[in-house]
Amino acid sequence: IEMPLMETAIAGSVLAFGVLVAVAARLPAAFALTLTAVFGLSHGIAHGLELPALASPASYAIGFIVATTALHASGYALVRFVPQAAAPLIRIAGAASALTGAWLLAS
Repeated sequence: IEMPLMETAIAGSVLAFGVLVAVAARLPAAFALTLTAVFGLSHGIAHGLELPALASPASYAIGFIVATTALHASGYALVRFVPQAAAPLIRIAGAASALTGAWLLAS
C-alpha cells in the first residue's frame, strides 16, 4: 500500500503533535483519536514499506504494535504522573518536536 505525500504527512504529524504538546492543548477525545489514527496510518505505512525481505511480516507487525503501545503508555504516564512543576519541560519538548517537524517539512 502506498500513500500519496506520505513523508509530508509524517513531517506534518511531528509538527502538529509538537504544537499541541507545546500549547498544552486539550482536544475532545474523539478528535484526538481520529488525529492519532490518521497520523499513525502514515507512520505505519512507511514502516510497513521498510519490511526487510527476510523478516516475518507477522513478527514485524507484532514488534511495531508492542513498541507503539509502549511509547503511547510512556507518554500517558509522563503527563499523568509527572509533577505539575515539570509541565514547562514537557512544553519545551513539544516545541522542540514542532521545530523538528517544521524542519522536516522545509527539507
